[in-house]
Amino acid sequence: MKETTIYLIRHAEAEGNLYRRIHGQYDSNVTANGLRQIEALKARFLDVPIDAVYASDLNRTVRTARALAEPKGLTIETDARFREVGIGVWEDVPFGELAQTDAKQMKFFNYDPPKWRVEGAERFPAYTERFLEALKEKAEAHRGGTIAVFAHGCVLSQSLGILFPEKEICHMDNTAVTKLRWDGTFLLDLLGDNSHLSEEISTLAKQNWWRGKDAPPDRNLWFMPYESEIDWYLQLCDDSVPVAPMAVIHFAMLDQNAVGLVQLDPQRDQEEKVGFVDYIGLQKKLRGQRLGIQLLGEAVSYYRNLGREKLRVCLEGSFAKYRDWFLHYGFEPSADGCYDLDIRVPNGK
Repeated sequence: MKETTIYLIRHAEAEGNLYRRIHGQYDSNVTANGLRQIEALKARFLDVPIDAVYASDLNRTVRTARALAEPKGLTIETDARFREVGIGVWEDVPFGELAQTDAKQMKFFNYDPPKWRVEGAERFPAYTERFLEALKEKAEAHRGGTIAVFAHGCVLSQSLGILFPEKEICHMDNTAVTKLRWDGTFLLDLLGDNSHLSEEISTLAKQNWWRGKDAPPDRNLWFMPYESEIDWYLQLCDDSVPVAPMAVIHFAMLDQNAVGLVQLDPQRDQEEKVGFVDYIGLQKKLRGQRLGIQLLGEAVSYYRNLGREKLRVCLEGSFAKYRDWFLHYGFEPSADGCYDLDIRVPNGK
């Protein structure tokens, strides 16, 4: 009987991975680094024959799937059964907040998924069964051929754990590749391989949470909205940053300590569907530790919920020295010393 070759591929780095916010079926963008991962994946598969490309219907998988589909002239066929687990009230919540408010369920989510319970979320049997149902259907439809399926970290690892209970299923890097064969049952040839990624662009290379109990913990922030000055406000800023009359201030919290802030001005440039960021910064002792990007993620989440399409910063005065940081994370020059980040999430392909 003819076998089907199946490549299971996790999506490229997306906003949740970078901003340290939990995204299940929340639809988010691929990051600037994710685009670099996509180019590396594209090069890996350039000479690999593929007959069909499938993806979940979320933007981050569809965008990643183009790495294989476009060079081969294939159409991406979407199937919602390949989506990530729906996580209910947890959607778009910072990991740091969940550690403060729901630590027990976070432990189940990471280490014992069948026990995990969150309001409005899918249960373990539901999301693994719909994924495996779709996977078997596609494998059977392409007997003797080769297909690629683009999906998500949790649903991939938990479904593979059901198929291969004797294997230790690691958490996979963004764009990691697993290779299966189907002849009526699934056979495993390759598991979670990220050899096409350099350490510089690997997502997991920059994180510790997956390395085991002896690794130093990652530091995830949570946010406390506050609408007026408090005593230590100016101590968190480089300079005396005046509070705009309509400013919205979100304090970045590490455990129970305020360590930074995001100052937002939702009135400014709103007619352009722009979300304006007055200030974003951390205490000096915490800079250079990849924490600042979580503050940017808070601004993106806030303004996307207001229907804004771009995030804008004006890099003037002492703030100008952070120009390269904003460019690295996808901002582009606009007008008058300002830089914009497109935060729209495309629909479809």
